[in-house]
Amino acid sequence: MTYCEEVDNLPSIPNHLIKDLHTIESYNDLFLKKTHKYVGVYSSYEANKKLRDYVQELFDYPVFVRYQVIKKPLPVHVDKAIVPKKFNYIIDTGGDVKTRWWSDVNENKKLLLQYQQKVNKWYELDIHTPHDITKPDRPRISITVRKAN
Repeated sequence: MTYCEEVDNLPSIPNHLIKDLHTIESYNDLFLKKTHKYVGVYSSYEANKKLRDYVQELFDYPVFVRYQVIKKPLPVHVDKAIVPKKFNYIIDTGGDVKTRWWSDVNENKKLLLQYQQKVNKWYELDIHTPHDITKPDRPRISITVRKAN
């Protein structure tokens, strides 16, 4: 796998299963239980049961399904998940937003790849290589899926 690949063998998620931002933000933010460093920047919300059930049917192993909301640039980081990849399904790109992968997290890092994801598409992402998210014009909303540890 490269840093970011569009996944063609997963179907679009039916719109009736996807909640609006106001509803998503009423759900439990699972990320803020772990850190307050990214308050107002990044949130990872529980997904509604019908969405979880639908997405689980697409995978032959147990998965975690979350709504991800990014409101400000997300600095260079490496996800703490044990698994090295996750899937993103883009609901709203947030504008001209790019995910960028870097050679390192320090000041001497070199850009390896930048990618602008599209709405209603699935992507497989390398989450163990340092990456960041550029500044969104509006909340960037996606559904994230990763293998349950």
